Amino acid sequence: MYSFININGLIMPSYGAMVVLGIVISNLFGYIVLKKNNLDLNDFIIIESQMAIGALLGSKILYLLIFRKEINWIHIFNLNYFSTIMGSGFVFYGGLIGSFIAITSVPKLYGIDYRKYIKYLCFMIPMFHAFGRMGCFLSGCCYGIPYQGILSVTFPVGSLAPSNIALFPVQILEAIVLIIISLFVYLISKRKQANWNTPCYLYFFLYSISRFVIEEFRYDESRGIFCGFSTSQWISILIIFMISIILSVEKNRG
Repeated sequence: MYSFININGLIMPSYGAMVVLGIVISNLFGYIVLKKNNLDLNDFIIIESQMAIGALLGSKILYLLIFRKEINWIHIFNLNYFSTIMGSGFVFYGGLIGSFIAITSVPKLYGIDYRKYIKYLCFMIPMFHAFGRMGCFLSGCCYGIPYQGILSVTFPVGSLAPSNIALFPVQILEAIVLIIISLFVYLISKRKQANWNTPCYLYFFLYSISRFVIEEFRYDESRGIFCGFSTSQWISILIIFMISIILSVEKNRG
């Protein structure tokens, strides 16, 4: 809708502005929960920083894998081309996986037990992600299928989405779903009997199911299709399968 936002003369990319807003809002809620559960702020900053690094690397690596055929590898050492490739194109699932891989290094590097932070603050991830999806809506990326019904949207010329055609607002749908998931994860984390990884499993499971369905309403071609399913749908299937096995094993042990 609006690729750029003008704030008192300061022009910002709408997607970047929403990402920054998401970081601020999710961390404000996170700080409240942090203090309520007597968690250490410095430890949290270290954990979040480590996860952010893993998210950036993971999201970029998965993007490069998905679009490896479209990338001109001959010019990859050209500084301008390299900067363009590195500065654009990130895949959320890659970032999610990368962040959780990165967090496993925290105990060895810093001697911090991250488990209690994961339990109480996992809700921040879908909350932040929701703002990112609203940024997608404003910039026109990750757009939905052609749709003439209620709440359909038409993007202007110059947007990343096709102009002059009514589309389903799939980005807004996903943002709403993510806020609901964030609320569920937060409520589960408040239960004393919940294990440290229960909110995390719930988040992965709910998001994977919803993402699989939501992908059917997306129309952008930048998703990588294999055997009728997008890359994100295949990852969703894998995560659902893995979480189901983990929960089954833990139930049998209990």
